[in-house]
Amino acid sequence: RQGAHLLTLTNQLLSMSKINSGSDNPKWQKGNIVVYLNMVIDSFRLYAKEKDIKLLFTSSDPLIEMDFIPHYVDDILQNLLSNAIKFSGPGKEIHVVISKIKNKEAVLKVQDFGDGIPKSDLEYIFDLFYQGNNSERNNGSGIGLSYTRQLVEIMNGKIEVESAEQKGTVFIVSLPLQQSETNNISVWTPKENERIPSSMKVNTGLNIFLESQDVKGKIINRRRSDISPTVLLIEDNDDVVLYIKALLPAEYNSVTARDGTEGLELANELIPDIIISDVMMPNKDGFALCREIRKSALLNHIPIILLTAKTTIDDRLKGMKCGADAYIKKPFHYEELLIQIEALLENRRLLKEKYMQSLFKGDDLNINDININFLKKATDIVFKDINNSGFTSTSLAEKLCISSSQLNRKLSAVAGCTPSMFILRLRVEHAKKKLVTEDKSIGQIAEECGFYDMAYFSRTFKKLTNVTPSQYRRLPR
Repeated sequence: RQGAHLLTLTNQLLSMSKINSGSDNPKWQKGNIVVYLNMVIDSFRLYAKEKDIKLLFTSSDPLIEMDFIPHYVDDILQNLLSNAIKFSGPGKEIHVVISKIKNKEAVLKVQDFGDGIPKSDLEYIFDLFYQGNNSERNNGSGIGLSYTRQLVEIMNGKIEVESAEQKGTVFIVSLPLQQSETNNISVWTPKENERIPSSMKVNTGLNIFLESQDVKGKIINRRRSDISPTVLLIEDNDDVVLYIKALLPAEYNSVTARDGTEGLELANELIPDIIISDVMMPNKDGFALCREIRKSALLNHIPIILLTAKTTIDDRLKGMKCGADAYIKKPFHYEELLIQIEALLENRRLLKEKYMQSLFKGDDLNINDININFLKKATDIVFKDINNSGFTSTSLAEKLCISSSQLNRKLSAVAGCTPSMFILRLRVEHAKKKLVTEDKSIGQIAEECGFYDMAYFSRTFKKLTNVTPSQYRRLPR
């Protein structure tokens, strides 16, 4: 803990040095500051709750679009909230309020109701390394507020403080909505062919990290065009839901749930390609959700990304033990989330190929792999009725005790093909073995594999193997 604190102080001093030397080159963004503040504040709620402090956030408008530097705003709010929590006692409240003033500036207020700051200290608290005379408060470094003021001033704003002993303190940060110079500010606007949820069309500032359009383009180009992944987003914060939806490529099908219970129901119904979930949710939290998904033969293949403010090493280890594939801290960087999604989907695609190749080769696979066991079970069921031409995907679903749509989603995710194609490929693979090992006519082998139309059997066989049954039989072994 002390090491982490020392690292934070060192980083702040280095940042101040870079700013003073003119070597800092921050990236300006234009976006909805309300959404970004909400995510930063969310990362402090658990810490405040542990101190029995209630952290409240309100905004005069749901959309306050402005020019700002995200990591500067992050550091400003983290310093102000850390101080507010430090000097607030159990049972107290901390109010964070953002307001838009005359369409010219945004005013951020962080107010606590703690002991307050003595008048003799007020004029010095923004000085570097200044610490108050009160010994109970003399537990800081005197860096945070000086660094905060520097960041505010770089964004052409100002910071003020009002305090009364035994009543509390309020820090007031005023920032212009629009910078007088362009400062290479990126602007995000939806493209004509881009699908944007109707609830977002009035809130184009939600996509704060605006370079994400480039990242989305790269992901779309690297992905196969015939795949439209379904993303199940489980999150009880509406702003975060809309923000993530804005980040996802338009080709993704996104479905949302409010908590783990609703999310698990939707997962069983839809069998999504990937799940993105918060950890702290009502009814069923993200850890419990992960455990139940990993125990489900129907859902265990689905990659899970946890987004959370719980970022201690114990929390991360708990998430991994519960079966999470990735654990991302709020507020997160847009590119980290998108790259994680892409990587997990690509890994699942490679696993599909491995599963099917191993299955058809008859390799001795790890019996503890629940997805392989599912495929083996499905394969055994098909082979029992391999000579029955009336055995269909509906028959397979009934014998597996799942719905046809669930079977379709599960096999697509695990094997990379539809149930009908899965059955067809097994029939052809069975025919291939018989053609090599049994001295029977091609017509008899076709019937034993469920094909009673020789022309259809030949066409199907050639489509999947690139040779006719008779040519396959004559191939050198």
